[in-house]
Amino acid sequence: MAAVRSTLYVPVTIAVWRQGDQWVGLALEFDIASCGPTDAEAVEETMDAVLAYLHTQDELGERELVFRERSIPVYTTPPAAVPLAPVPREVVEKRPAIILRELAVPSPSRRSQPPPTRSSWRHRSTTVSSDDVIRALLRHGFQPRSGRGPRGSHRVSVKPRDPGPGHVTVTVPLGKREIPDGTLASIHRQLGLDRQRFDDWLKGK
Repeated sequence: MAAVRSTLYVPVTIAVWRQGDQWVGLALEFDIASCGPTDAEAVEETMDAVLAYLHTQDELGERELVFRERSIPVYTTPPAAVPLAPVPREVVEKRPAIILRELAVPSPSRRSQPPPTRSSWRHRSTTVSSDDVIRALLRHGFQPRSGRGPRGSHRVSVKPRDPGPGHVTVTVPLGKREIPDGTLASIHRQLGLDRQRFDDWLKGK
């Protein structure tokens, strides 16, 4: 008989702002961003990205590690009130709308954690597509996972941290011919790279 998993409630603070002809949404607790043609779509796409990310972390048995490392509050019952995540200065300068959402997720699977395996953003002169980032992830040894949000509009790829426990996890919106700078900035932070190193990384250096 399968174990019954309880429900956890996770607050997600989303900053959303317009950038060119798209809107960028950034989940501040997780530093995961997505985008859409409207502010409402950007929020829903960002929630989809967070769900895909958490699903993947659950598959890896590392979701509790993520909550702990990022100091994300988790509740066993719907909270009456939750604090907003702090907004970084570079995001404040964009004058975003701040939206607080509540995400209900199953409690993490009780799996043993696998042992570790050794192994400010400015306007870009060239565009970067979803396919550009996904190809670079594969080239650098990242493996795509099956984790999906309800929309299925994001791909999550992982690679063991070197050094350290757990995995580097990167969430990329699918089907974008041009990923907005705000979303790219989230991707390079997930990789632990600054802007110049991210540009070199994309080129395979």
